[in-house]
Amino acid sequence: MKPRSPKKASLKFLYTLHAWLGFHLAVLMALVLLTGTLAVIANEIDWLFQDDMRVTRGAATEKVSWGQLQAAARAYRPDDTLVSLSALKGDYFAYRARMRDVYGRPYFLHLNPWNGDVTGITRPLTVQRFFRDLHRYLFLPKVIGLPLVTSLAFVLAISLYTGLKTTRKWRRAATKLRTDRGARVAVSDAHKAGGLWSSWLMVIIILTSLWYLAEFIGQLSRQPFEPMRPGLSDARTASLGPVIPDVDADTLVAAATAAFPELQSRVIYFAGRANQAVTVQGRAGSFLVRDRANRVFLDPVDASVIHVQRSQDIGWVAFLNEIADPLHFGYFGGLVTKLMWFVFALMLTGLSISGVWLMWKRLRTRAPSRTQWATLPILVVSMIFGVFWFQRIVGPFVPAAERHLPADTRASLQQSAHIALDRNQQPTGRVRALVRAAQGRPHVVEVSVTLLPANSTVTTRVRTLGQSVPVYVDFTPEQLADAREIQLRSEFVQGASWLSHWVLMREPPDS
Repeated sequence: MKPRSPKKASLKFLYTLHAWLGFHLAVLMALVLLTGTLAVIANEIDWLFQDDMRVTRGAATEKVSWGQLQAAARAYRPDDTLVSLSALKGDYFAYRARMRDVYGRPYFLHLNPWNGDVTGITRPLTVQRFFRDLHRYLFLPKVIGLPLVTSLAFVLAISLYTGLKTTRKWRRAATKLRTDRGARVAVSDAHKAGGLWSSWLMVIIILTSLWYLAEFIGQLSRQPFEPMRPGLSDARTASLGPVIPDVDADTLVAAATAAFPELQSRVIYFAGRANQAVTVQGRAGSFLVRDRANRVFLDPVDASVIHVQRSQDIGWVAFLNEIADPLHFGYFGGLVTKLMWFVFALMLTGLSISGVWLMWKRLRTRAPSRTQWATLPILVVSMIFGVFWFQRIVGPFVPAAERHLPADTRASLQQSAHIALDRNQQPTGRVRALVRAAQGRPHVVEVSVTLLPANSTVTTRVRTLGQSVPVYVDFTPEQLADAREIQLRSEFVQGASWLSHWVLMREPPDS
């Protein structure tokens, strides 16, 4: 018997490795590829199903100002906090105001940029958010899920290399599709042709995924790729007083444009902490970078410029970091490149599925392999953590009912306490303290709730500031049921404090 040549033995090994990886890791790989494919056009899917995301220009020749959109959002929900305003890609999309209600729950308020009208409300659990997060880290804790998903780039790289090395006559294989020799031959031809046509996208996915892995490692080692985000100094923060009087969006955009004339503003992130700057970001020249590559950091009170960041000045590491997402998901060229990425990403997903089918045909079995069974626990754990992901996305739990204690008002500030009740109108043990400013943000740093006569106190540090600041404190149901008085103390900057007091029930009469 003639011995096998080293070249043929090498090709045999590469083919076996290609088939083994594609077959045994197919479940995990197909899930990541499919969710990534749908994530590419997830905003467009949301647009199809959500009327409030669709707008038309009508007779308008220009879009309304950012300040008008800000005023419309605040007028529509005056008690809620405006977190950001952003323009989605495409004139057929409504602008999006990211909001937070008095319970601390996030939601989207959509606005027509051509007339400033509110078109509707969308909860944050969108198609885009679902597929983007599932694709990125499988709903697992990011410290586990993100490196797990990005490490699949090594598998994809090996599959690409072994597939190209074991495919002969690329030009012929890229156009050959024999449909007259049975399903197995037709699928095999389609598998080879699809792999060749989509190889350019595989290269992009491999490189950007490895970059995401490197970025994650950099974050763990406290060497982030993204430039630092400057904020307000400690002295400036301390000087703001009990209420932070934020300026309007038109003033912020005008200041950003004056400092960075080339900037086409697309997103405004309002300050959410006392020492946080407002960020105005957008496009400026390079179409391959994310909007956040070009931005201006501003003082939220007087719109003075803290820092101007231009994409050409951030260094090559940060620059590459800003082009990773547009390349990975193909949104740098608008709908045209999105559809192009979607078609070829769908082809990649088909490669994973067709490879498994061909291997089953070769082995003459449909039974999952041991390795395939071994990857199933990952999917089960992903579903379990998906419940926690859902809870985090929708925000704090809202009780069946609340007992609202009368609001205590002082100047432009208002604070109130709300006792959560179950369906039987009994206290659950949770109290929602709410500090609100008529204009601006209450500069509260700490909130304490005390139940009397037990003198049980729970104190919570406040980190996120908005027009309304909700703070949840938890007691036992028995403590609240026995309480006769409740006190709410808010500690503000510069040592100012405010104590509110409510009587929950009267003393029982003497017998």
